[in-house]
Amino acid sequence: MRTALLVLALPALLSAGDFWKEKSPADWSEKEARKMTRNSPWAHEATPKMEGMMSGAMPSGGRGGRGGRAGGAMGGAESGGDFGSGMGGDAGGGGNMGGAGGSAPIPNVHIRWDSATPVREAFAKLDVAHPFPKEIAEKTAGYYVITLEGMRMQMGRPRAGQPGQQRPQGDQQQLTQEDLKRMQDRMGQSATLIRKDKEPMRPEGVRLMPGERGPTYQLYFKKTDPITQDEKEVKFVVKMGPMTVETKFKPKDMVFAGLLAL
Repeated sequence: MRTALLVLALPALLSAGDFWKEKSPADWSEKEARKMTRNSPWAHEATPKMEGMMSGAMPSGGRGGRGGRAGGAMGGAESGGDFGSGMGGDAGGGGNMGGAGGSAPIPNVHIRWDSATPVREAFAKLDVAHPFPKEIAEKTAGYYVITLEGMRMQMGRPRAGQPGQQRPQGDQQQLTQEDLKRMQDRMGQSATLIRKDKEPMRPEGVRLMPGERGPTYQLYFKKTDPITQDEKEVKFVVKMGPMTVETKFKPKDMVFAGLLAL
């Protein structure tokens, strides 16, 4: 009898995490809303991979210590026209970038489908700044919007007094408008949505925002050839030099209220 009860309970246990199928957003708890934005069919965590290095390690040369702050020259950084306001205030930064003579783990990157209705509903319940507010959503209805948090890149200018050594993003130096524009351009050139038997999609705009884990990138992919629920997967890839960040989204799992939600 006990075995039979366990077998009967198994389907309920397997579906317990899919709260968005059983509840309306108004009934989501804060924990469920946070799960939607961090670990759901619409939100993944990925570990950057480095070619020619041990996985998860970053070369030394950055300033050690977590919590370093980039300077305040962050206003109005934006690329791609009508994609909302750019960075306001402080970009955040820091991160364990390694010290002299060693290497440090590369922080994981969070990748989130911000244009999806359940993600927008989840952020509306959380006591945080909405990364994709209504005014921007209305302007960009013809785009898939994907956000990266925690993506670190090397700045292209050597640090003063250290020829040939690049400044890590998040270093305790002020980021100039030139730095911000370079960061946006590099992200726009490096990110791709890959679909089977389709042309790769590249973002037409990049919005740069402050974030707890450093600058956050919001990428806008035009819905020229819309993704369908029948597609097995959509791969999101960012390739910058030796570093690659990659994750796969499955459209069949990204259904909300009976409709594909992207």
